Amino acid sequence: MRVQRPGRALRDQALERERAVAEGAARLAASGDRDVVQSTAVETAAAIAGSAGAKGVRVMLGIGHDLRHEIVATAGERTASAIGRVVDFDELPEHLVAALRRGEAIYLERPESDLAPRRGGVLVIRLRAGGRDVGVLSVSANAPLTPAVRAALCSWTSQVAASLAGLALTEELLHRAYHDPLTGLANRELLRQRLEAALHGGPAEGFTAFLLLDLDRFDQITEALGARAGDDVLCAVADRLRGMVGPGDLAVRLDVAEFGLVLGGVRDADAATAVAERLISALRAPITADGHPVTIGGSIGVALRAPGTGASIDEIVGDADAAMNRAREAAGPVRRLSVAS
Repeated sequence: MRVQRPGRALRDQALERERAVAEGAARLAASGDRDVVQSTAVETAAAIAGSAGAKGVRVMLGIGHDLRHEIVATAGERTASAIGRVVDFDELPEHLVAALRRGEAIYLERPESDLAPRRGGVLVIRLRAGGRDVGVLSVSANAPLTPAVRAALCSWTSQVAASLAGLALTEELLHRAYHDPLTGLANRELLRQRLEAALHGGPAEGFTAFLLLDLDRFDQITEALGARAGDDVLCAVADRLRGMVGPGDLAVRLDVAEFGLVLGGVRDADAATAVAERLISALRAPITADGHPVTIGGSIGVALRAPGTGASIDEIVGDADAAMNRAREAAGPVRRLSVAS
């Protein structure tokens, strides 16, 4: 029986770690998908930890801020049930919390806290890149993690942190491009994209409805109470609009005091008008604007189109605008249009 020399075994383990890191880095570089990045992070970490023959390797990736993270990806035995669990590392012993806050990895081989396994070791690494806190990676095994393995894991997590930070920045920039900065609602560009898909997509069940809301007395509120009060009103209206939408619907801020709703799969004009009436009722509830109680109303126009009828975005928006103006002139909250054939 041929016995492998210790030096040769260590070199083979180092090569195995290098291959795992190289393959993981290639996957990170090739993908801008968050799920792929997260799964690559834990799978590669598991391969690194297992390179020295450690058994029972378990890896968890948490995403969050400071030391409170939600587990989003795992690798290893009996780890899938941890997905979605929130881990608060701030509950660790004070000296461990201090080390994590300094950006140091912590490694435990005895049950100093609930974090450590009964046997083996656990390594916890806080992921930071560009001054951004992007997550935490924990790796445990039934045997101690060697210094070489721990060093490789720390090196790997620096790549993971950079990739996650890049994804977060891209997502933030995309959100800014398609959302109103004050209310967080969709903006005109996202509205156009959603209406384009709804009106010119394939066959769909029901109609597409567009509701256009213009707030009453908004200028008077800002003149009397100031811009901060106006912002409070707009954010409160945005929250009430969000309460009106379901999956696939879209709430939009179009102008200073003008909002919209895109509703998909609407049965008929009565169903769309019912949503508009609920919105008018929701608007009547008092709003605290910079410490002052105020009430606000609005006028709503409703337009419907069937998918695939060739209707243009300008037509459905223009019809809703005309209906909204008629509602305002008639001192009534809602006007609807007949369904386009």
